[in-house]
Amino acid sequence: ENSNNNNESATTNTIENGTYRGIEKTPSPCVEFEQALAGSPQSGILVDTRTPKEYNEAHVYNAVNVPLMSNYERHIIGLTYHKESKDAAIRKGWELFSPIIQQFLEGFEMYREQKVIYVYCWRGGMRSRIVTNLLRMNGYNAIQVTGGFKRYMNDIVWKSLNETFPANYPPKFIVLFGNSGNGKTIILKELQKRGMPVIDLEGLAGHKGSLYGGVDTTPQSQKMFSIHLYHELEQLKDSPYIFVEGEANKIGNVFLPDFVYTKIMGDLKVDITASIETRVKYTRAQYCTTGVALENLHEATACHVMVRNIGNEKVSMLRKMLDDEDFDGFVEWLLLNYYDLRYRH
Repeated sequence: ENSNNNNESATTNTIENGTYRGIEKTPSPCVEFEQALAGSPQSGILVDTRTPKEYNEAHVYNAVNVPLMSNYERHIIGLTYHKESKDAAIRKGWELFSPIIQQFLEGFEMYREQKVIYVYCWRGGMRSRIVTNLLRMNGYNAIQVTGGFKRYMNDIVWKSLNETFPANYPPKFIVLFGNSGNGKTIILKELQKRGMPVIDLEGLAGHKGSLYGGVDTTPQSQKMFSIHLYHELEQLKDSPYIFVEGEANKIGNVFLPDFVYTKIMGDLKVDITASIETRVKYTRAQYCTTGVALENLHEATACHVMVRNIGNEKVSMLRKMLDDEDFDGFVEWLLLNYYDLRYRH
């Protein structure tokens, strides 16, 4: 307890004496993103210092968010920068940050035992430099990651998915095809449990890949989907084969890289079949689960795409089945009269 009080006093004195002022200009130890990615799983942790909004849109694989500023604070500093000057924005930043430095440092206590803290921001600039220097002044082994999230996306994720992997990606895809509801996802999960190389594309997308695919899921952004897909492909690049599910080139709102879709269509295909009773049981267990899921089913059934494809009369029939809790009838009708027809097409 006394030690904590001493630390708080030391930090308060440091702030009052202005010791931290200027650390945004002080060079900090740096590494490239490739080194940080290689070192973080074994001996360190990646910390994203951007705002929660930026982090939630997309972030480095397995990184944690300890934001230097809130969404609102970044907005205020940005306005100051554009209306006044860079120096004025820096002064405004310190004005907002100085009173909460101790609270900010407390957010790192859980990472005290990490051998290295790799710190990044958007471009490897001021935010990550401030945090790196601040942590080093308080006993942490922190290192700034050069280039920031922008370089990670451009030179690692996008370059790998669009250039490096298409030029040479040896593993063969074993692609599970078949009608909706036949348990392809269950098979993939069972294979994964048994230690087989598997990439669950729908799981990465947060979408089941159909008109109803967004029911009871959290869809991912294109960036976040691509980040997870890159790392899965990177981890499995030395495997002789990878199990995947047959997908269109678009899952929900995210697009597959061209080379992945080409491999899906061109590599080994396995056709999965199941009885209609099994398909109904499996599909109902996936979709007709919670009150929110049932609301989502109502909304999807009434959407303009369904009205265009099957007409108002059949849409009304399906919605009545949901209202009457005839979930088996609802699912069976959709499988036989909607999904199977589209799959054959």
